[in-house]
Amino acid sequence: MKKRASGIIALLLSLLVLAGCTGQGNVPSEYVAVSTSSALFINWAETDHKLTGQLQLASVDSNTLAVSSENESFNGVLNGADISITLSNGKTMSGTSNKNVLTLSYPANDGTMATIAFKPGSVTDFNQAVDGFQKQKKEKDASDALSSSFANINQDTSQAATINFDSNMASFESDLKKMQSDYQKLLSDASVRPLTSEQLAGTLESDLAGNLEYDLHGTLADDLQSAKALYAQLGNDITKLQQNWKMYQSLNVSDSIVSADAVSSAIGDAQKQQAALSQRIAVAQKQGDTYYSQGEKIYQTASKCVSGLTASGSN
Repeated sequence: MKKRASGIIALLLSLLVLAGCTGQGNVPSEYVAVSTSSALFINWAETDHKLTGQLQLASVDSNTLAVSSENESFNGVLNGADISITLSNGKTMSGTSNKNVLTLSYPANDGTMATIAFKPGSVTDFNQAVDGFQKQKKEKDASDALSSSFANINQDTSQAATINFDSNMASFESDLKKMQSDYQKLLSDASVRPLTSEQLAGTLESDLAGNLEYDLHGTLADDLQSAKALYAQLGNDITKLQQNWKMYQSLNVSDSIVSADAVSSAIGDAQKQQAALSQRIAVAQKQGDTYYSQGEKIYQTASKCVSGLTASGSN
């Protein structure tokens, strides 16, 4: 009889253990909920129907696609299929839990009850969803950078094609003739007696020197500086587009916003315009130096004339 009783007790105990294992198997302790803009992971440990766990949220900004995360610990109660948890932020969520789905409802900001449906999942499932969001962010950033650099190089290439110094050279030719005319007038005025150099100083400084300094050290210097800055910017544009295109390609984006041929063409056009602009800058600098040399010669000759009048006084 003792042996029979011990056998029954052992059988009952084994049935209880099996029932307990089956119950735990029907209610997983890890769930994941994923949408196009967020991912949630919830897990807990249970002791005597009491729960302690964590709720992890990853959400995507609708404009920038930046991914942010929040973590809330919670305490709760699991009674059969019914579950209730209270987050560390004070929000309470309740619902049902089984092996196929976990539903949790909570008061939304608009006064309604919102419901989240979770499926059994692991940290790996949650991380894969977050990796997908981060990939979207990288693709957007790479796309935005490529679009920006593509627009910049095209704009600067078009601007470089319009840069020339024809107006500067035309102004130099005109002013050089005026300086020669002013010099002849100065000689004519100097032939009148009595006369001192002070009476010619105004013409010398305002006309001869004024034209020389304004055109070479004013307009030409400014225009050359702007052209050189654009030349350097084209170099930066080329480097930036190459870098952004390489980054964009490395992401293996399925729907490219620009083609490889378009990128190659934009870089080639920029390089041609950069070389042409460099040549125009060099020519303009040389022509400006020649103009200055001619103008300086006229000015120095006129200055000697005025200095000679100082020696002779009013004679």
